[in-house]
Amino acid sequence: MKCAFSGKEIPIGTGIKCFKKDGSALYFANRKAERSFQMKKKATNLKWTGKTTKHKSEKPTQKQEAPVQVKPEAAQAKKQEAPKQEVKKVN
Repeated sequence: MKCAFSGKEIPIGTGIKCFKKDGSALYFANRKAERSFQMKKKATNLKWTGKTTKHKSEKPTQKQEAPVQVKPEAAQAKKQEAPKQEVKKVN
């Protein structure tokens, strides 16, 4: 049997059994899981449940490429090719 909130396996003879208004039974591994379910917390946001998901801020690290050495002649040519932008003063 598994906990309805955390998904952890519940040993025989332990745990809490609760009933919903429609008559269906919910099994919880401990009081902490039962209260979290009743407070309508999401199991995916809690680390202790084991159902956590990666957040958008956690991106996989990318390999950095070695810096490329540019010859001075090539750098000069690129500078000459780039169009010059005029700066206008606003009064």
